[in-house]
Amino acid sequence: MNYTNTLQSFAHNQHGQLTSIREAERGQSCLCTCPVCGEKLIAKQGGIRAWHFAHTSGNECENAGESSLHLACKEVVARASMIVKPCIGDDLQYLKIHKADMEIPVKTEDGLTVVPDVTICSSNNELTFIEIAVTHKIDLEKKEKIDSLKIPTMEIVIDSSMMEEWDWKTIEELVLHDNLRRYWVYEPQSEVIEKTDFVVNKGSNSSAYTNEFQTKINDVPVRVRQFDWGVSVWSGFDTEVNLKIKKIMRGFGGRWNPRYKNWTVTGSMLFEPMVAALEN
Repeated sequence: MNYTNTLQSFAHNQHGQLTSIREAERGQSCLCTCPVCGEKLIAKQGGIRAWHFAHTSGNECENAGESSLHLACKEVVARASMIVKPCIGDDLQYLKIHKADMEIPVKTEDGLTVVPDVTICSSNNELTFIEIAVTHKIDLEKKEKIDSLKIPTMEIVIDSSMMEEWDWKTIEELVLHDNLRRYWVYEPQSEVIEKTDFVVNKGSNSSAYTNEFQTKINDVPVRVRQFDWGVSVWSGFDTEVNLKIKKIMRGFGGRWNPRYKNWTVTGSMLFEPMVAALEN
């Protein structure tokens, strides 16, 4: 179920720390303020509607629910010890976090500034940018800056309408562990993959595809290629579409290739049945 209006589930307490509605005292005793506009809030904790914060003036500031959720997501990453990398298969890989900072400006070689939501540093001092998309995804201008820096960057997509009331546990599960809610905005290895643009299968002497089918599912690009050894399926990032393709490929005995971020299955005769399954 999706909710059209995002209620405000997080606020700053009297110590300036972000707190959830479940951690606050009831009513004005919560001593909380809005992270967006700074106005005093009331903790509404009734028995009918979902618990949420409301502005004492009665005038809710624009996008307070989404903005406070975005801030909570960033804090979850900043205090975590690891975060899952983007992938569609079942073989999850985690990135260990040695240090994390929120909204630290970084200069490009051209003197331009990019401010990632969270910058994490591994134990060997390698940087990774984390972007959280609640209301707005990364625009072209920011992506170009990230590409010029050549720093691995993942974007995590959170739909604020999923929940009427958000809590820390739910955010931690989605932001840190749900591999289908993220994708690489920039990944150094992708440059090599784009240049080669073929799939290598163990035991195969041929990497050239003999047939190709391209389509879109819910406006998400999908590509099927036929090889002498079998079939590969690639798609753009979309949670619903990725799950559909995963189900189809599992039915054909397919396996996820984390290096090339596509599905492969042995048997070139499966090309037409695969295309038919994706078109249904």
